[in-house]
Amino acid sequence: MQSLQEAKREKVKIKKEIKQTPKPIFEPITIFINLTPDVKIIEELYHLAVRCKGQHPLRLYIKSEKLSDVIIESNIRVSKTILDEVRKIGIGELASVS
Repeated sequence: MQSLQEAKREKVKIKKEIKQTPKPIFEPITIFINLTPDVKIIEELYHLAVRCKGQHPLRLYIKSEKLSDVIIESNIRVSKTILDEVRKIGIGELASVS
């Protein structure tokens, strides 16, 4: 047995367990657009992405007839409502999203 003073001096280390929940993986939303010299399409897509924030990563697939196609995987996260907005405006084609 220890005296009360000895027990107060002794420190006990306690480790706290931190539970980490895995982040859900969301399917990317892919939008196909044709390569044009007009910048308005890209600007409209950017403004739509800002308005339709969500959890799905946005992927742009730029098709070109003469040059090679370009796939841009952005860090912008959007919701599925951007699909309806793109359909309304008629900017590009949409890939199937599950």
